[in-house]
Amino acid sequence: MPLLVSSPIYISDAPPSSIADEARYVFITVPSRWLSKPYELSDGDIISGEIVEVRYKGEELEGLSGAPASFVLWTVARVDHLYIHKSTWPLLRDHGVVYEGHVMVVRLDRAIRTSGEEVQLYPKREIKVKG
Repeated sequence: MPLLVSSPIYISDAPPSSIADEARYVFITVPSRWLSKPYELSDGDIISGEIVEVRYKGEELEGLSGAPASFVLWTVARVDHLYIHKSTWPLLRDHGVVYEGHVMVVRLDRAIRTSGEEVQLYPKREIKVKG
């Protein structure tokens, strides 16, 4: 059972320079107490799972539910910023998810540390949080 996150989409000018090769400027958030802190994750780790849904003004965008999604972790003041990974970006971009006003729900089931070690997220039960 994974971590189910519901978060608005946020836009930055650019991702932090140390993750810019892997990340795009769009991100979602989750309180660190649910992700990086219990799993001892670090900036630059890859968080993966699938898109449950993306909504804009209450309306679900078709064609995104069930799609794989990856994010690059960057922690700021007890909040994990999950920047859209470059491999996920074309799907979101082509659906117009490039500006604020969208809400994304994702099911995150694994993290890959910069060392290459894979960690399963909440394998015993599903945890629901808002970003």
